[in-house]
Amino acid sequence: MALLAAGGALPAAAQTTFPSRPIKLIIPHAPGGNSDTFGRILALKMSERINQQVVVENKPGAGGTLASAQVAKSPPDGYTLVVADNGTHAIAPTLYGAKLTYDVFKDFTPITLAAKFPTVIMIHPSVPATPSARTLPASMCGSAVLTLTAVSCTSPASSACTAGAPPL
Repeated sequence: MALLAAGGALPAAAQTTFPSRPIKLIIPHAPGGNSDTFGRILALKMSERINQQVVVENKPGAGGTLASAQVAKSPPDGYTLVVADNGTHAIAPTLYGAKLTYDVFKDFTPITLAAKFPTVIMIHPSVPATPSARTLPASMCGSAVLTLTAVSCTSPASSACTAGAPPL
């Protein structure tokens, strides 16, 4: 899921016409991946619609948290945006807790849900699981311990959890 968010508050309508200068769109992942392609298409369409240049800047690292931290510290004028995703604004706060250098609720203003990306769970054909939305989790977890790994282009194995294991 991608959410377009701005650091701080957006500019007031009574000020000069917005935007009066180029907007920076920060992509929290490396060039060439899904979020980069999506961000570049979004920047192009935004530029056409608002008649102002939207400059894409890739800032990969730390699962996207470096980019989000940069936008959180930017002036709250609406000229620096981030293509936020589940990793940067849902998983990172849970994973890093107080060590995270930004607050997803205080440091960002959501603008729009810009896209939804499907997620598919796949298993080896030898696993005796029933492919049904209701029974798959139960049949997978049973008494066996299974490992789930998520892969992205910025980290070979960005997250892993064990089904059926006690919470950390």
